[in-house]
Amino acid sequence: MAVSANRAENGDPPSDQNFEEIEIAEYDTGWPARFATEAEQIRRLLETPSLEIEHHGSTAVPGLAAKPVIDMLVAVDSIGSAEQYAATLVQNGYEHGDPRYRDQWPERIVVIRRENGVRVCHVHLMLRQHAVWTRLTAFRDHLRTHPEVAREYADHKRSLAGTLGHDRHAYMSAKGAFIARITGVAMRERQAR
Repeated sequence: MAVSANRAENGDPPSDQNFEEIEIAEYDTGWPARFATEAEQIRRLLETPSLEIEHHGSTAVPGLAAKPVIDMLVAVDSIGSAEQYAATLVQNGYEHGDPRYRDQWPERIVVIRRENGVRVCHVHLMLRQHAVWTRLTAFRDHLRTHPEVAREYADHKRSLAGTLGHDRHAYMSAKGAFIARITGVAMRERQAR
């Protein structure tokens, strides 16, 4: 069962990048294939067949309920390269992410792809050598290998969607403490190996 907040019933502002309904859907076994299709499209548009692209976020964790939006990390060697890639993607139907995240995330540029007005993909053009890349993949990998933590995260997200589901920024911010705690555990486990 999907959990979401209804803007019209709550009298919230109309949909834009900051006020979109947050839907938490049960895991879809088609998400990995959607990632592969999106990754191939990005490599084709950027004319870089060997471009490193990682599936991250909740849709990358088998069994985890998630917003049905594919999150991708695309490796870049400089912010200049990220800007060039973003420009090419925007010319091909993607759109820039919320500008406030550019200050918050200096190691990446985010573009979004929509179908029929609905988000389907977030593309994080990110410095490959940045510590955040490692932290994001460590969090993902920890959830993949610890299903009890993934279930706890799903419950947390459902609760937040029920109370903050109209405000994407508030929803993302409210997940921060959980993500930081689990990422800390994941990084310690990686270092112990």
